[in-house]
Amino acid sequence: MEINTRGRGQLISHGGVFDKAMSTGRGGHVQLMHQAMAKLTYRSLCPPDDLADRGLLGIPSALYAHDALRLWDIIARYVEGIVHLFYHRDDIVRGDPELQAWCREITELGLCQAQD
Repeated sequence: MEINTRGRGQLISHGGVFDKAMSTGRGGHVQLMHQAMAKLTYRSLCPPDDLADRGLLGIPSALYAHDALRLWDIIARYVEGIVHLFYHRDDIVRGDPELQAWCREITELGLCQAQD
């Protein structure tokens, strides 16, 4: 999440790199980001939900959707395996102050308090 925070500050801020290098210059990209962030939801960041919401799951030729779901499943299984090495029960997750601080940082800074 640190890279996202720095990116917002150095790349997409007023006077940042994108302001100087992108055709939207002089704040155009910042306006686009504000519009996109206003529509951001946690659900839209989860490929199974996002693809379903956009009606792409039942389309055989939607290759991106099929690949995205396969990758999502692979990543989910890997993350579950790693998490279960350290956290055997839900109450251990809830009781870990570092993990809870990380979750707060993701929702308050990384997701900019997204709608859901």
